[in-house]
Amino acid sequence: MAIETPICDFGWKAPDFSLPGVDGKNYSLADIKGEQGTLVVFMCNHICIL
Repeated sequence: MAIETPICDFGWKAPDFSLPGVDGKNYSLADIKGEQGTLVVFMCNHICIL
C-alpha cells in the first residue's frame, strides 16, 4: 500500500493511445487533446477491504 502520493512529472508528452469510453466509443489523444493540455484519470469504483 502506498503511504505517499508520488509527484506527477508535468510537462511530458503523452504517447498516442486508444482507450474505450463509457459511451462505447474509442478515443485517441488526437480526439481529446486540449490547447492547454489534457488530463487522463484512471479510477476504479470498487472498495478493497483488507
